Amino acid sequence: SGVACRLGLNLAAAAVAGEAGFVMQLAACALRHQIDPTQVTLEFPASLCTQGELPVMRFCDAARTAGFAIVIERPDGASIGMLERLRPDYIKISLARLAERYGVEAGASLAHALCSSAALLGIRTVASEVEERNDDFASLVQQGFHFAQGQGVAPVARLAEMLRMPPT
Repeated sequence: SGVACRLGLNLAAAAVAGEAGFVMQLAACALRHQIDPTQVTLEFPASLCTQGELPVMRFCDAARTAGFAIVIERPDGASIGMLERLRPDYIKISLARLAERYGVEAGASLAHALCSSAALLGIRTVASEVEERNDDFASLVQQGFHFAQGQGVAPVARLAEMLRMPPT
């Protein structure tokens, strides 16, 4: 028996533009390597949706049919309507990027609005790029985040150490 884990793949625009063809290849690869597609998240930036939403919708439909989860990264104010149409399983919101782009207060308000919209749609939220250990995790929960990721949450670790195996 193996170790249960979730695998996240960051996709390039070309993969998403490949729609069902890419998803079919990925599903075949997962099957060949005995990877359950329900343990795989396919991640792409929200900015891809502005380049053409129809191919992204087709990609998401094909990915869901194959069993993969969809993650949209770095949404902003323009992304709220897209959440309802695409219905990803997760959105990853970078508070640092929102603060950098809109200012600290406006960025925090936008993050809260994104979390609220996601909650109404049944979409789970991830605070991404949490880089400091002293970040206020309670305030992330109050804003509506379900998960957090980054160096401040869990530093990068060697897989061999995580599995308690001797390194190769």
